[in-house]
Formats: sequence, C-alpha cells, structure tokens
Amino acid sequence: LVDVYLPDCKYMDPALSARWSGAGDYPEVAAAALAEMYRQRGSVLHLDDQGLATRGLQRDDTLPSGFVRWERDFDQSNGTVYAGLGHVQRFPDFWETVGGFRQSETSNSAFNTRPEKTTQLDVGVNWKNDRLSTSLSAFYNHIDDYILIDAFNTSARFGKPAGNPAVVRNIDARSYGLEAALSYALTPQWKLDASVAHVRGKNRTDGTPLAQM
Repeated sequence: LVDVYLPDCKYMDPALSARWSGAGDYPEVAAAALAEMYRQRGSVLHLDDQGLATRGLQRDDTLPSGFVRWERDFDQSNGTVYAGLGHVQRFPDFWETVGGFRQSETSNSAFNTRPEKTTQLDVGVNWKNDRLSTSLSAFYNHIDDYILIDAFNTSARFGKPAGNPAVVRNIDARSYGLEAALSYALTPQWKLDASVAHVRGKNRTDGTPLAQM
C-alpha cells in the first residue's frame, strides 16, 4: 500500500510527448494514473508532529465539561442574584492545527496542539420593574493551554524560516471583566438602552497582555 503519492507529470500535450519521449498516449495514461492516486488517497496531506507527510494520522480526544449555578430572587422576585462555576475544554480547530500551514514551536506541524481548558467563575445581579431594568455581572477565567496563534517575528524567536510563519502555541492565561447595562422604557414602543463593558487578559506564560481576546 502507498502512504503518499509524489507524482511527476511531464506532459499534457500528446504532440509534445510523442516528439520528445516517443509516447503519444502519455497524457491519457498519466491522467488515468493521477485519477487513481486521487481515488486512493484524496487531496488531504497528513503531517506528523515532525512535519513529515504520512497517512491515516488522526486524533481522538474525550473532552469533559460541566457547569453549576446558584440563583436567589429578592424584592418580590423583581431581582435575582446568581453565581456560576463552569469548566470547558475546547479542541483546536482546523485553522489552529493544519490550516494555513500552521507550525508548532518545535516542528513544521501544529497537528498535536493540546485542547484548551477554561475554568470560569461568574457572578451577577439583575433587577427590573415596569419601566426600568438593570444588570451587573463579572467573570474570571483561568485558562490552561490557551491556543495562541503567534505570527510576530517567529523567524527570530523560534528559528522558523524567513517570512515569519504562524506558530500555534499552548500557553497559560487568564481573563476577567465586568459589564453593566440599563434599559428604560419611555413608552410601550420606545426605550433607551445603555451598557458598558471592560475585559482584560493576561498571558501568564510570557507575562504579556493576552492576544486574540
């Protein structure tokens, strides 16, 4: 069985193949051979963690997630306070593994990028009456193996080829923020809305602000 085909097609013009190689049917035979190669292996080139082409490379991960939430009403159920704690794991997507010629820090392939693991705490309060509604919430995320696509000066920083190819890295990070919102009904058809939000992120591995928020 063939893992990877590396075809070398010299002619697609029968006149040229007959003149220079004495094989007028070369394009027809070559086209049939290429079609068979495509049927067997398809158009996806699989790479291992060293950037070498291989066949049948796959990953199979089970990623647990869970969430708990506490709520309590007040002011005759006009208001609610709540707190939640959750954990989620995210598998790296196509553009974080093989799309766009992504690389890892140590190889020409990002196929083995680890899943991202986020634990989040959120708290908040909501209140409303006939015309006014308000909300205030805050969150904190503790992220292990955050998936960062790094394209800044990778040639010098990671010894990559000229052109600074994008490097996919697993880093540790945290993010936190808060949001406040207010809505007031002027009439049954018209209302005023206002909101403000603030979010910050930290790359705990490099000690820098977190990109890709």
